Amino acid sequence: MARVFVLGAGASKAIKDSAPLNNELLPGIFEMYCTDSIDDWTGENARRRVGEFLTYVCNFYFQGISPCEADGRRLPPLEDVLTQLDYCVAEQRPLSEEYSVARLSQLRENLIYALYKVLKWKLGEHEPGLMEKFIRRFKSDDVIVCLNYDLIVDLAVEYVLRRKKKASYKGVNYGIPARNVFSFYDLEKRKYAGDGYKLLKPHGSLNWLYCPLCQQIDIFEGDKAIGRIFREADKVKQCEKCHVRYDPIIITPTFLKSYKNSFMTQIWQATEAALREADEIVFIGYSLPDADMMLRTMFSRAWYVNRTQHGSGCQIMVVDMPSSDEQAKATQKRYERLFGDVGYFRDGFENYVNHALMRV
Repeated sequence: MARVFVLGAGASKAIKDSAPLNNELLPGIFEMYCTDSIDDWTGENARRRVGEFLTYVCNFYFQGISPCEADGRRLPPLEDVLTQLDYCVAEQRPLSEEYSVARLSQLRENLIYALYKVLKWKLGEHEPGLMEKFIRRFKSDDVIVCLNYDLIVDLAVEYVLRRKKKASYKGVNYGIPARNVFSFYDLEKRKYAGDGYKLLKPHGSLNWLYCPLCQQIDIFEGDKAIGRIFREADKVKQCEKCHVRYDPIIITPTFLKSYKNSFMTQIWQATEAALREADEIVFIGYSLPDADMMLRTMFSRAWYVNRTQHGSGCQIMVVDMPSSDEQAKATQKRYERLFGDVGYFRDGFENYVNHALMRV
């Protein structure tokens, strides 16, 4: 019985309460910057990057107030901010003399850095717990589809595999052919075997770096490596072969998502293939937001093919922890519009793992 578990931001929040949901990312960046909550900004350049992005948000939406004067105001959805930037860059259309296309592209990169920084701040250090318990109940043909950039699932899988295999540890299977894997806790390279639990990340990951010249991906186990790109003195910021600056592989929450990177294409293909063959699909902490239209389309297409080829045997389960009956009904209805009848477990991820997840 093959199972596919689709994990959204709510799954990370169940592991660590400080983990931000999508609608908490932009407020979190403002909070991080304006309360000066981070001791290590890795030099003034890092703080400047975040400040420039927040200044743009304030200029565009609040008529030029300073970032820290925006405290308590109703911030725009992050999807709106990103989509505005993406439209301008895609159309090669500046916003003003100050905000040229090149400047807007730089601000978008600054946002990627700010997302990395706020996730690092909010999540802190990984501590084994519920996610490891979840992973230990997996079967060999189970698949995790993680829609988050963070490394909560990655680190849990690493932890469980290392305890199981010890010296024969072979790493996480991300569903892509990595050129190099830099091993856990150091920068020693090892061969990528990737025959452990399959972890597919359709929105990218903080520990993947892509060389746009070589068109190869390097994986840094357990390391939020995209932060290295922005550190002037970090030797990891450039591809070791061609010395071109790495790019992050992060699909941000925007209505103009681009999945043109060949590695992302492979992950999407692997995700859809897993869903088509699944006997059970479990959505955990994921709200089916409108901004994820391509994901919603892929889910419904895979669901149709699954039913066509395998009959009506595949079950859909939604694991949620709503704050009210109204929210529970709204979430369940969204899923029912896409999939028809679904099972709805409203007692949260922890209770699902402890009481409802089949033990193997």
